[in-house]
Amino acid sequence: MTVKSCTIAGCLAAVTAYAPAQAVAADKDWRVETGAGLAHYDNFFLTGDTATPPAQDATETRLYLDAEREFSSGAWRWALFGGAALVQNHDIDDADTEEFRLGASARYGSTRVALEFEHLPNIIFSEEGTGTFYDLDTLTLDLRQTLTERVTASLSYDWKQQEFDADEPLRDADVDDLQGTLRIKLNDMAALRLLAGYARKDARGDANSWETTAFGVALELSPAERWEVFARARLRAREYDKAAPGDSNFGRDDDILDALVNARYRIGERWGVRGQLEYRDAESTRADRNYDAFTFSLAVFAVF
Repeated sequence: MTVKSCTIAGCLAAVTAYAPAQAVAADKDWRVETGAGLAHYDNFFLTGDTATPPAQDATETRLYLDAEREFSSGAWRWALFGGAALVQNHDIDDADTEEFRLGASARYGSTRVALEFEHLPNIIFSEEGTGTFYDLDTLTLDLRQTLTERVTASLSYDWKQQEFDADEPLRDADVDDLQGTLRIKLNDMAALRLLAGYARKDARGDANSWETTAFGVALELSPAERWEVFARARLRAREYDKAAPGDSNFGRDDDILDALVNARYRIGERWGVRGQLEYRDAESTRADRNYDAFTFSLAVFAVF
């Protein structure tokens, strides 16, 4: 529901983000995961068929480290977690960046609440052309409630602040992003997720503001002992509701279909590989914003 479903670093990060969460035992040492990966983008700037310049591919490498520890106190479970990453883009000048996130969660009985802050500096704005960079700060509040043995509901709110370079002040924006998920455990090897969301971007320049609704479905699979697979399809409808007559975004409506498959395989007790294939198709009333794009990423990881 953001400007781009994957930021310059986030598409490879999504290799872990969409996989089923790993359990962390209470009162144990820190669980640390580190890894390195490669991502290739077909049509990195999400360039439309009639746009100038034409579509450009890009390749990135990413090094990351994530850590988590859970504590117990009576019926309470507390967790601290965080992570950092370095990303190098091999085809886009000055597009190297880094990630930082820090969060905490509390669980009591069947209820879990988490708060997380993430800072992504020097992200290239890859939906409207080349050469525009911004910093992104995100504060996330997540609530999960186990309803039955097989059904879990979650509600997540993101507040995102985009701050662009000084020569692009009208792109600075706040984004409110609300997402709900209903997870249904089908059996010991599969679970179904039903997804819905709403997001609104308020930019300093009305032409860059929009609102979005989204619906989707996802499937979690554990087909074998060492395998985890996640597949998702999502449709977003975006409306540029504040653009003035004469602006290129006036009356613009977008329908964006995202689909991805993510697989994770543990080769040994503490290490393995993961990969992800993502496809996006966008249909827009603005002719130069009709496009499709692919992303493929592959990584190795180790858990300590």
